[in-house]
Amino acid sequence: MLNIVCSKWGDLYSDQYVENLYASCKDKFSFEFKFYCISDNTDKIKGVQIVDPPFHKVWNNKHIQMFDAIKMYYFQENFLNLEGNIFALDLDVLILDNIHLPYNKPTIIWKYWRSQEWFNKRRGQERTQVNSSMLYWKQNSMVDYFNSYKEREDEYLQKYPGTDNYHQYENNYKWGYFDQLTVYSYDQGATEHDQEKAKYRPAYPVCIFNGESPAIDSCDNWVKDYWISPRK
Repeated sequence: MLNIVCSKWGDLYSDQYVENLYASCKDKFSFEFKFYCISDNTDKIKGVQIVDPPFHKVWNNKHIQMFDAIKMYYFQENFLNLEGNIFALDLDVLILDNIHLPYNKPTIIWKYWRSQEWFNKRRGQERTQVNSSMLYWKQNSMVDYFNSYKEREDEYLQKYPGTDNYHQYENNYKWGYFDQLTVYSYDQGATEHDQEKAKYRPAYPVCIFNGESPAIDSCDNWVKDYWISPRK
């Protein structure tokens, strides 16, 4: 049994994003899972366990830089009292097909669409080569990582604009990365040599809407065929 987790804070995304993410996982994934959404402003959704936020310090806190600090708390000890493996998804992730998760260490997205040269030129801008729109790990395997973050949390909350920056620049943690044919960017492409925007790439099971991507619900192209409504 896999645990799929997402979070909905603020009013950027509607309940439909939670509903459709769950429905897409149910429609596309071949494995069994339980689906959790951490939120204090989401109505009941069939099949989804809505969980009140257990980390109020960073919940909807407009006085911090790290807008998605909530996701660091996924790694705390006994997170939501779940057992087994956890697969965390951002709400602006589009599920295109079944995904395989053969990974035996904590796993994050590597931006295969960005070259090392691109990254080196932008280090001063705190650009990252990793993206946390998808994360995969075994419960309690990241507790030391979380505790290290907590020791200087107030500093990190103001230092970095997002958790991707923390993952990139602190602790030198040796992440595993999703396979290159697992995920691509709607806005930035799939590889250094394939950066066409808004392209449907059937070889990939996941498309993330990072960078300058539009909102998923505003797309009037192939995206609307995959951003599905729950089956009745």
